[in-house]
Amino acid sequence: NHYSPEPITMYLECNIHEIFNGANKVVEYTRCTPSGEIPGSVTVQVQRGWKDGTRVTFHGCGNQLVPDGLSGDLIVVIIEKNPGQNLVRNGNDLIFTYFISLKHALLGIRLDMTNLDGEHLEFDLRGTVIPDGYTKRLLGKGFNTKTSIGDLIVIFRVNYPEKLTLEQTEFIEK
Repeated sequence: NHYSPEPITMYLECNIHEIFNGANKVVEYTRCTPSGEIPGSVTVQVQRGWKDGTRVTFHGCGNQLVPDGLSGDLIVVIIEKNPGQNLVRNGNDLIFTYFISLKHALLGIRLDMTNLDGEHLEFDLRGTVIPDGYTKRLLGKGFNTKTSIGDLIVIFRVNYPEKLTLEQTEFIEK
């Protein structure tokens, strides 16, 4: 019998660290055989920079309907878990939104951060007025795939106070 059964499709959630750095993840599933359902597992080698929806096919790891018949495929679909509102992926760029106070917007700030691969990054913007939406781009610090390397883009957002105290208002007017 040369009929190959429909593939089994499984979904594998990966967080942004796993996709940024690459990871090995085990997928466990159940497949049907002529002698009943049996458990199976495969190891998916998540490559750096894989996109949401990437499909990996494991040939012959799926269902087998008849004895000595062909086994179908197992397809694993990568689901990129949203990392949170201040860290976003855009293509191969990593966009980090950093909220600062009005004081830091006016006086500047020194920002120490750790990239997703553990690399320590530093921005010294002391003595600089940082407007809302100011962007700092670090070339080559984004997602690194086989074909291209993205950037890390830090966007500074100013948390403006809802209202000022009388002392603050008088100080600013001076």
